[in-house]
Amino acid sequence: MKSIVVVAAALILAAPYACGSVIKPAGVVSEEYVFNSAVNTINNVGLLAPVHHGSATATALGAVHVHHGGYAGSFATTAPGGGASDFFASIGADTSVDLVYDLTGGGDTPVDSVLCWQYENSGGGGASVGNHARTLEIRFNTEADGPTLFAGPPITVTLLPVVDGDADDANDLGGVNAAQAFPLGEQAGRYVQVSLTDNYFGLQGMTGGGDRVGLGEIRFASAALPEIEPRKAWLMAVHAHPDDEGIFFGGVLPYYARTLGLPVVLVDMTTGWLNGDGTQTSDSYTRQAELTEAAVRYGLDDGPVFVLFQQTSWNIGIENAWDRWADHVTDGDDVADGQRRASRRLAELIRIYRPEVIATHDFDGEYGHPDHKALAYATAAAWNLAAGRDAVIDDGVTPPIVITPDGVAGELWEARKLYVHSYGQGRLFHDHWETVSIDDDGDGTADRTPRQAADHALDAHVSQGSPSVATVYDPVANGGNSWDDHPSELWGLYATTVGPDSPVADFVVAGRSYLGWARGDFTEHVPVPSATDCSVSVAALDFGAVGVGESVTRTFNITNTGLDVLSGTVTIAGDDCGDFSILVGTETYELAWGDAHTVAVVFSPDQTSTGSDCFIDVGSGSCDPILLSGIVSAVPDYPGRLRLDVRPNPFNPRIEIAFALTREQRAKIAVYDLSGRRRDVIADRRFAPGEHALVWDGRDAAGAPVPSGSYLIRLESASGVLVRKAMLVR
Repeated sequence: MKSIVVVAAALILAAPYACGSVIKPAGVVSEEYVFNSAVNTINNVGLLAPVHHGSATATALGAVHVHHGGYAGSFATTAPGGGASDFFASIGADTSVDLVYDLTGGGDTPVDSVLCWQYENSGGGGASVGNHARTLEIRFNTEADGPTLFAGPPITVTLLPVVDGDADDANDLGGVNAAQAFPLGEQAGRYVQVSLTDNYFGLQGMTGGGDRVGLGEIRFASAALPEIEPRKAWLMAVHAHPDDEGIFFGGVLPYYARTLGLPVVLVDMTTGWLNGDGTQTSDSYTRQAELTEAAVRYGLDDGPVFVLFQQTSWNIGIENAWDRWADHVTDGDDVADGQRRASRRLAELIRIYRPEVIATHDFDGEYGHPDHKALAYATAAAWNLAAGRDAVIDDGVTPPIVITPDGVAGELWEARKLYVHSYGQGRLFHDHWETVSIDDDGDGTADRTPRQAADHALDAHVSQGSPSVATVYDPVANGGNSWDDHPSELWGLYATTVGPDSPVADFVVAGRSYLGWARGDFTEHVPVPSATDCSVSVAALDFGAVGVGESVTRTFNITNTGLDVLSGTVTIAGDDCGDFSILVGTETYELAWGDAHTVAVVFSPDQTSTGSDCFIDVGSGSCDPILLSGIVSAVPDYPGRLRLDVRPNPFNPRIEIAFALTREQRAKIAVYDLSGRRRDVIADRRFAPGEHALVWDGRDAAGAPVPSGSYLIRLESASGVLVRKAMLVR
């Protein structure tokens, strides 16, 4: 990948939009995923509760105004039908209402983006419906123009629907709310008018009611929404719920992150929102915070990626997991949509983080959890989609579905291995859980095993009790929990581009026999990179024959193949190498592991020979120099002499300018009046050696006829300067 910033985040902004354009969510998360808060993130932070002015998120967004319907500090000046500070406007379906806001209370401010927070307005009782705004038309006005003159075409924002996550008619807490972010381009003003239209209601099969357009909060930002630059990962571990990453993956995370020192990204598919009785709870931050703390204990350099699909109960079928992942409502109507959304979202993450190895859950869901099963199938499909291939999901329960990679964001990427927990093919016993290999106290001596580190990380999941790693080494560690029968050491190689792992002689661990298994870790055929290393795409740049005064550009790539950040300055070295240069802007680089930088080298000979010992110093001792070669093309001289003639003379209205050059070179032919003022340039370019003829039509550079009189025709070249006088007679 070139050293172009990869726009990788939950919402990534395109270039500024012009007023009047239809604006939709854009970037790595395809529009289909920006559906409600449980799949809606900004910089991998779920927006699951109101974000207030002065909070860390609001500060990061550069927010200049935060409004929540009914809260103090609202700047609403008009809200027909709903009160001065209420976004819920009591109007008929398919009608509209205008809200006007004072963004600053005095003075104009730049505005570059907007966040719209919706609430599914259930209304309570059997007459509940899903009321919320679908379309926002936004216009800005300056302080000088006042709060009433909103002319010109609007910026149109189209919101995706919100649904009540708990499907409880009696719950009037607003259901599951949705934060959707949009770029507005460079706007400025004090006042903003928001027109709400398109009352959307009648979700979940509910009837009655439905006369309000709802928008719970709107937030304008003075700058574009922030973006993240994901790091290249060696391992991507994809798990279903917070704590699964330790229970069933065991020492995977601490072993690769801390023992081997490799970049690891942890992808959490669902929110883990279920209460003990299987009902959905809104306390998502607890599980996310616990997983974030666990990631630190595992030794991950970066926090988890929260996909934020909704969890399903463990004792229902896989079709319910797909269905709930589609729109967070279990109604049996959206199984294929759930399969498509889950696998495409994971494919986008694979393209973002570009892992060498991926590991995920058991196809049988370990103890049968439908989220585990669905995630295993979705990850397998995503491996193909990320590489640009069609994928088939055939879970044995729902009808097989073909998913295409069309529209999946990001550059193609194919991980070299995909491991599935307890998979029966290409079986691997991961043999490092009980080896002391982690320096936990920082004294330079290993004092902890990956399994112990995993158990310590699992202790961060306080809300889940104290789960332990499922391992063959201590099969009763969890007091008989169902995951004891699914050891975290046991894996299978589902897909590979580098060949299978090598089986070893039969062996026995803790009284169990393993026949025909590989034994080791995920690194076979995918070697661990060193700390500092780099490679270049070519050993030499040959520019061939280039004429004097001409320029030819060649490029090459520097790739960081080491784990540490690689930086340097590219220079030209050797004797008599002034004809070679590095194009400005490409001479310096700073690369994370796996990233590449393109260097442009220019050869512009201005003499008949060039140095033969020129080379490029890449600026890193671990990168080989690149040899440079180029010669001046042999251009035969014209046997005649430099010459300039004009005819006829006097002339009206045109004159022919005949000239001869002795060799290939740049020549300028210009017309001056006798006062020395240049009236026109006939030509200024390179000419081959020999005879040439041009015509001047008696007009100046602006195309206006010049008056009668005498003019000087001047030929300027590297071989000399010649001037001839010509008379124009009108």
